[in-house]
Amino acid sequence: MALEIHVIKMKTIESRFDIERPFSKIHIENIEALNLIKYDNPRIDIEDTFSEAKGKIKRINDEELVNIELDLDLDTDYWPTDNFKLTSFGIYFVEECKSVNVK
Repeated sequence: MALEIHVIKMKTIESRFDIERPFSKIHIENIEALNLIKYDNPRIDIEDTFSEAKGKIKRINDEELVNIELDLDLDTDYWPTDNFKLTSFGIYFVEECKSVNVK
């Protein structure tokens, strides 16, 4: 039975194990250092507010070269996340731990 991959929320871990933010971050970062988990990708929104491109064609030694000048005006929003996922190694580690009988 394989584990399903899903996002684990930091708030869920904190409430489930009754730990506060500074300590939960330390524990999670230690587990991340072992490559058992990885932080979920941040959300990045890029809005192209104005873009302009100008091109010139030049001939050098019978080859056409195109020189393009770009004028980009981008608006970017970045939302980091405290959520994380198990890595492939993390899933393997959990499965192996579940298969061990402790007496």
